[in-house]
Amino acid sequence: MGPSTATTPEPAVERQQATAFVAELIIYRRHIRSYPASHPIVTASLQKTIASFAPLIADSRAFTLGISQNGLLFKNYILGPGIAKFKEFAATLASFGIITISFTADLKPEDLHLFNCITNRPRNEVWESGGIKHALAADGIQAIKVQVIDPSVFSLTDDLTPELAGG
Repeated sequence: MGPSTATTPEPAVERQQATAFVAELIIYRRHIRSYPASHPIVTASLQKTIASFAPLIADSRAFTLGISQNGLLFKNYILGPGIAKFKEFAATLASFGIITISFTADLKPEDLHLFNCITNRPRNEVWESGGIKHALAADGIQAIKVQVIDPSVFSLTDDLTPELAGG
């Protein structure tokens, strides 16, 4: 018998695992807004979220999602396209300027808790304190990486010329 090789799950299985993790993450986020951190439902939800994450990093690579106002993108597939809570979560992340989010194999329960506490804060509070990247770094979160929109590449103007207007 030859050496065993790690196989990657089928795309449909990967999407199902990614969808399960995101669903648990959303549920956990809701629970920490509704209950004290020591409440058993919060603890159970966090454990379930971490457990649903494990299969996604079985190959030790980071799990990455693309973010837009309209949804969460995983390997060219929109996760839960008909699920309103997924769209709301995507819109929340996008409101912080996040365009991709990666969770590494080093992810700890505390990282998820702190991340959700940050994203549960008012957006303007996070922006005014230096943005989401700064907030993650300030809380010592290293296993969750985000790419954000660079607002310096955009310029707003009141000038609307025919070339810019498409005419």
